[in-house]
Amino acid sequence: MRMATVTSPYRSKSVPALLVLGVAGGKRMRGLQDAAQQHGGLVLHCVDYADAMRDPTHFHALAASGMPLKIDSPGDDAWVQHQLTLRGWQTRSDEPSPGRAALPPGPVARGELMPTRDWYTGFAQFLRALPATAAPLAPVEDILLMTDKLACQQHLHAHGVPTPSLLGAIDSHAHLIELLDQAGVDSAFVKPRYGSSAAGVVAYRRNRRGAELAVSTVHRKDGRHFNAKRMQRYTSTRDIAALIDTLAADHAYAEAWVPKPRTQHGSYDFRVVTLDGETQHRVARVNDAPMTNLHLGAQRASADALLDETGMHALLDTAHAAARAFPRSRMIGLDIVVRGSRAWVLEANAFGDLLPRLHWQGRDTYEAQLHAFFPRDADGETASHPTSLPVTEASPT
Repeated sequence: MRMATVTSPYRSKSVPALLVLGVAGGKRMRGLQDAAQQHGGLVLHCVDYADAMRDPTHFHALAASGMPLKIDSPGDDAWVQHQLTLRGWQTRSDEPSPGRAALPPGPVARGELMPTRDWYTGFAQFLRALPATAAPLAPVEDILLMTDKLACQQHLHAHGVPTPSLLGAIDSHAHLIELLDQAGVDSAFVKPRYGSSAAGVVAYRRNRRGAELAVSTVHRKDGRHFNAKRMQRYTSTRDIAALIDTLAADHAYAEAWVPKPRTQHGSYDFRVVTLDGETQHRVARVNDAPMTNLHLGAQRASADALLDETGMHALLDTAHAAARAFPRSRMIGLDIVVRGSRAWVLEANAFGDLLPRLHWQGRDTYEAQLHAFFPRDADGETASHPTSLPVTEASPT
């Protein structure tokens, strides 16, 4: 059993400390550990999700102390993902079929689509079991809201943040067509409600003759569905319907397709990181495909190089508005499309700070967070208590 790791021992009660829940050895944990070494004067307690799930006693004791807690993504550990899915399936044991599978879900192969509704239910149960005295840097309910992509977009819209028009939850391919007809649109993105990293996302188009095209990371093999970095194009209505029906069975929704601007290298949008309500790191993601996630082969580009003054104002103002919709979350990753003087938030991400080698004012995303949470005084000493979040909540419109 892997035990919690600590980067350095306590020297005194005045030494500041940060508790981190994440995946041991993962890129995110390593990034925080490197940042803590650079920051200095900070004890970093790193607890692995797998350990916390097998026996939460130690993790809950640390969290109950009121030590600031950074909850990171569990996404890199297949065992953890499966255990969360099992917990979710068991939690929903009183639901009748077809809302709940009759048999417990088995482990999925690498890259295979998993039952995201069960996973989300298990993740919510795990996080909500935190001690009442825990002090997460992003409230559990904010993390869960940003993980529920449909609810998150509804929340942003209610707070006056521009988002693509929501067509709503879908239960089948036929239902998607019905919603498109009602909205008078011919292109949409279909997204798993509890998905991440573009897994299961479908870019859908149709023309006046009824021909359909779907582009997705999802590949079908031996009756099972897998995510891959290479995009798959579907042109057969039968194949598209089977794909949409599969996603809809595990809760999916559709939103109108906001066209992304183009450069000679492809379409682009922006990942923006807000910290304490202010925009810091920002990068354009350019790809010759509908999905621009960096792990799918998109190239980085400078936001300053692609946006004029008007566009930059739109990007920053929209990011600020989105941050105000989550006034207690200290860090948020936002995906934003900018066209002229308008911008739309495609997604808010509670774990949106994995941007290696991207710097803002000389710091990467993890260094910037530690600098904000534990600032140094004039003598170079690190504050023994984290600063509080100054953002005020926006009023819903």
